[in-house]
Amino acid sequence: MTQQKKRTKVEIYFILYLAALILILPDSKKSDEIENDSKKIELRLVPERTVLNLRMLKKDGRNNIVKFDSVNKVFFDGNYDNIDFTYTISDVNRGETVEINELNNSKEQFQITENLQEKYINFKWNPDFNFDYNSTYLVKLTAFIEKNGQSKTSSIQFTLNTLFLNQVINPDLVNNQFDSTANDFNYLNSAISIPTNLSEMDAKVSKNPIITFADNEWINYARIYNISSIDDLVGPPKVTIRGDSLLGGTARFESSEGNNFVFSGMSPTYDTMKVVVKVRRKADDSEFSFDFMVIPSPRVAPDIPSVMYIGENYNLNTRLESSTTLDSYTIIKSGNNFEKRYNNSQFYFTPDASMLESNVTLTRYVENKRLDSYNLTVKRKPRAVVEYIEIKDNRIILKTKTFSLQRNKNYVEKVKNNANLKFNDILGKSYFDDGYQFQTFESERLDKPINSIEIQLVEKNGYTSAKKTYTPR
Repeated sequence: MTQQKKRTKVEIYFILYLAALILILPDSKKSDEIENDSKKIELRLVPERTVLNLRMLKKDGRNNIVKFDSVNKVFFDGNYDNIDFTYTISDVNRGETVEINELNNSKEQFQITENLQEKYINFKWNPDFNFDYNSTYLVKLTAFIEKNGQSKTSSIQFTLNTLFLNQVINPDLVNNQFDSTANDFNYLNSAISIPTNLSEMDAKVSKNPIITFADNEWINYARIYNISSIDDLVGPPKVTIRGDSLLGGTARFESSEGNNFVFSGMSPTYDTMKVVVKVRRKADDSEFSFDFMVIPSPRVAPDIPSVMYIGENYNLNTRLESSTTLDSYTIIKSGNNFEKRYNNSQFYFTPDASMLESNVTLTRYVENKRLDSYNLTVKRKPRAVVEYIEIKDNRIILKTKTFSLQRNKNYVEKVKNNANLKFNDILGKSYFDDGYQFQTFESERLDKPINSIEIQLVEKNGYTSAKKTYTPR
């Protein structure tokens, strides 16, 4: 009996111990939910420039600015409910740190403006130029973001450098260069060492994908963030191409200015081509790559009429916008010094009489390079004619035919004749068909029989038909 009670007590304690363990163990499901919510908080910070430089020359006791980068922008975007920023500026040489914000710039030489609607931060550097030492500032921007009760921080940084060229160049060279108008010598464009803890590189390309004609030259522009120029890289960008069954197609690095890079090449005959660009940064030996696609499109001829007539308005379609994403335009030119550029793929064009005796051409351009050219045939409009003429109920009935692409734009206003008869347009019998206006006229009652009559038609635009003698049926 005693043994039974003792065992019951031990079992109760064991159960209580298990319950306590369960209570202190984390709820894995709830933990996963918190972790997932945290992952949903996204923010991307991209500075327009990673280094701002102030370069000066000291001469005659005065500081003269040679080059000054005073403004920087930091773009941001992401998935969050609320966002706040703090800004810390550290003087690397003196070991001093100051924190500022948009409303309280504790140092007037640094100014912050936040544009939350357009999603960028404007940073302005306005130092006191009356100093005589080189310095480096590290500007760190930290964003505090919240979403669904969870929070997260993200930060980037960029550098401010001040450099006296007198301290690193031969004084005679400084004097000679500064006295001349060309003071932007090579040293001004040399790279300045960048502090460690750099933000990751990023890139934005101008066009992706690039759609252009097969076997045609293409060009693309890319901005690489968190470098100041190609001097921050270990060699030029490495460019490779990929495709399942490429026929033709090339890609190469063309040039750069600051952190803006230009790439170009030839589109393949067929198959989509992927252009892969890889760069390596000197400061931290980090690698970064990005890519864009080049898609060949069949070369389609423009939609233009085989013949165009003076004074008529034509809707021409060069079919460039549907065939390429590259910058394109069209130029129509004639030998009489007429030349006009059309930036849209579709546009209206009205030939004039000066183009009759000249060579008129339509030339398509892609990225400022000639793609192809077509001759335009310009003629005078067909003159008005009498389709038929008859005498009915002692009146002359005649049917006229005039040309125009638009209904009622050009019609017969008057019927001149040698019998001095008045002709009235029977409006109910007028119609438009395939670019021609047909009208039926009825003369006043004849007071005597006639065998023939000479007729000349006068159109609305003032043009006249040839005089012609008709014998009514």
